[in-house]
Amino acid sequence: MRGREPRRSMRCDRESVHRAHVALIREICEVHGHAPSINIKLTPDKAQFGANSVTIHKLTRADSGTYICYATNDIGKGNAKKINIKVLGKPHVRVQRPVINSAPNIEAVLECTVHEEPPAEIHWYKDGELVNITKFMIETIEQNSTLRVTPQTEDEFGVFTCKAENPYGTHERSIKLVQYPVIDTLKPVNGTTFRWTITSHLPLEQIELNIKERSEKNWGNVSIPVPEAINHSYDVKYVMSTDSYRPGNYSAIIRAKNSAEWRESEDAQEIELAAQHRHDLKTSYGLLLCAGCLRVCVPCYGLPSNRAALCSDPGRRRPAGDDGAHRALPVSPHPNSLIT
Repeated sequence: MRGREPRRSMRCDRESVHRAHVALIREICEVHGHAPSINIKLTPDKAQFGANSVTIHKLTRADSGTYICYATNDIGKGNAKKINIKVLGKPHVRVQRPVINSAPNIEAVLECTVHEEPPAEIHWYKDGELVNITKFMIETIEQNSTLRVTPQTEDEFGVFTCKAENPYGTHERSIKLVQYPVIDTLKPVNGTTFRWTITSHLPLEQIELNIKERSEKNWGNVSIPVPEAINHSYDVKYVMSTDSYRPGNYSAIIRAKNSAEWRESEDAQEIELAAQHRHDLKTSYGLLLCAGCLRVCVPCYGLPSNRAALCSDPGRRRPAGDDGAHRALPVSPHPNSLIT
């Protein structure tokens, strides 16, 4: 069906002295639990209804299943008939991890799963050549295949490809078996804290974060301490303080080095640094009583200018002998003494 819209026609014969209309329902059964089946009636945008047939357009694998065909007229609905449909097509290969870290004499498990009907034959290739089954262990159960590799030398690392073939075509996906650190996607924990995972069977030696504001050209470099490994996995956390970075949008690249080589994340990742909300002034800064102006104030540093309470007040008379120095004395906070 290449070059044409895939479709499937079904004939639903009906007998009636009154004019009748053919209808088709998709039956979706609950797999787990005891919930009843859900029936979905096909509409004209998905199917074309003829006198004795229904044609389903734009078939995909998701359309496989059980359908109920029936006819209705002014008198009522007639007997229904169930029809099972299997949508056939070329296989589709999926791999869970496209890059896997290992080390000499450490077993690595490479997995692939094949979808679509009819079932496909699955073969593994190493750097374009069919895998030597005397050298590697392959286990295929139905449409799931596993390749176990215990590399002994450098040339046993590389690109392994899972290829599936059925009468409708072929499809393949590749997995890289490497010694360099494998870096996962950077994920936000909150507005200022970010976390990612690095996998390395060889000892990890250095971690760097290259970062810049999205609108800037120059990158900054931050050295990050190497955390303790758990099962060859390093859970890294970094807090971006708004004392060092302005809130906004940033681009970040993670770099890591083990005893084999440096590696960096595939692409720059976009992150958003949120503004840190200041705590209530009475808990962040405390309240101060300033001798000479006899007013409650807070320190000026760290506050926006429109919120800073200045202790000096030229228009206010100071007691005799007061040189204007702001001798701040701490006092107990009072809910009505906070300056806004």
